[in-house]
Amino acid sequence: MKTPARFKQQWVALLPVDADTKLGASALNKQGTTPIFLSDGKFLAPGVVDAIEGASQTSARWHPNSHRTRLLVACAHAAKDIETSARMIDANDPWKERRPIALLATPLVTLCDHTKSLYDHLGREVEERRGWPKADQDLLRSAGRRLKKHQNGPLRTFRNQRTAHLDVDVLRPEATPISSLQGLLLPPFADALLVLLLCFNYRRIYTWRREAVGAAPDEIEIMTEYPVVISAKIDPGGAILSLGGQSTLAEDPRGPLRDTVLSLFSVYNLLASRAEPPHPTIFWRPTVHES
Repeated sequence: MKTPARFKQQWVALLPVDADTKLGASALNKQGTTPIFLSDGKFLAPGVVDAIEGASQTSARWHPNSHRTRLLVACAHAAKDIETSARMIDANDPWKERRPIALLATPLVTLCDHTKSLYDHLGREVEERRGWPKADQDLLRSAGRRLKKHQNGPLRTFRNQRTAHLDVDVLRPEATPISSLQGLLLPPFADALLVLLLCFNYRRIYTWRREAVGAAPDEIEIMTEYPVVISAKIDPGGAILSLGGQSTLAEDPRGPLRDTVLSLFSVYNLLASRAEPPHPTIFWRPTVHES
């Protein structure tokens, strides 16, 4: 099971997908000689909001500015939870103790749910996928279909009865025993990773906004296409009223999210390679192609 994972980072034309993106596209089209600044000589990199951290730590970070972007961030949150839980697994003999493996079930179900929702929301973006290699398009389609089948499968039942909650009836002598954690966890884990990795290849889909440190209450910054950040004025309800006269360059907010997801490949491959029988491992190869 192999997937060539492509991450393309370049200047591209804006494709309006929501109201804020249309405003951003309009502003860039009219900019002419409007200056674009670097923050202290560097690309702006405030990070992405984290649901676990306090408001004082995340207020100036990028917040997702569309439902599909919120789904992407939610997937990365679940990936981080899996990564944290996996630290308890003995790398020398990962299947020796069942409890550390079982604790992966709860965040893995969350990862599968949000990844499937993201896959569904991006399903109509045919034009965005037109430039993808055919192998990537086929893989996204097949893994997405399998992921749908996993949603209400044995993994969710196991999560509901034995990890997120403990159903006391599973302690009865006549309760059905768990046959194989490997069969429960590894197939949905693999398909969620494949689909999510490929979802990062959408270039003009995810939008962001943030409140810069020291900014007025009605001032925000938006990013509708990496790497340009546009200043904007908002009304009390948060709707954008107008766009500012300068832009800033920023790092892609997807970068740290993608890194978190990529870290799970080593977790999955460790478990898959040491399973009995071994499950397919996943390798990705970053490539760059032109539209």
